[in-house]
Amino acid sequence: MKKFLLTVIVLISTLLGLSYSGMLPLEYLGMEVSQTDEEHSEAPPPTFSETHYLPIDPPFIVNFTHLGALRYLQISIEIMYPQKDIIDRVIEHMPAIRNSLILLLSDQPFEKLSTFEGKEVLRGEMVAAVNEIVYRGSTVEFPGEMFITNFVMQ
Repeated sequence: MKKFLLTVIVLISTLLGLSYSGMLPLEYLGMEVSQTDEEHSEAPPPTFSETHYLPIDPPFIVNFTHLGALRYLQISIEIMYPQKDIIDRVIEHMPAIRNSLILLLSDQPFEKLSTFEGKEVLRGEMVAAVNEIVYRGSTVEFPGEMFITNFVMQ
């Protein structure tokens, strides 16, 4: 009997722990979850049915050194935002964006650029650099994305 009782207690505490952590919703267990008026009054997050792409032309060509030899990197990128007015802000600030990206790209070591992980880190740094310029002085931010469409190291 003690073994059965211990098993039931462990099972119930496990289910409640999973439910509390969000891994198992209470509705799944047949329990009703009450929501406060505050939760009902929250507006749903905005959804974006459109995506807008903008190629950053011309491609970036920067030089760097590797083992004492001068090397070149050519990279083409496109950015994507969910709203057209953000793309318009990117176009408006294109000189500052290109300057920031050229400085960022020319400061990269060969070892970083030659691995997939390094390219992903670089892409994240470039997105952050563009967003910093686009959203400077703005209180609203929408997630942007950047795609590398051409990457040549020589």
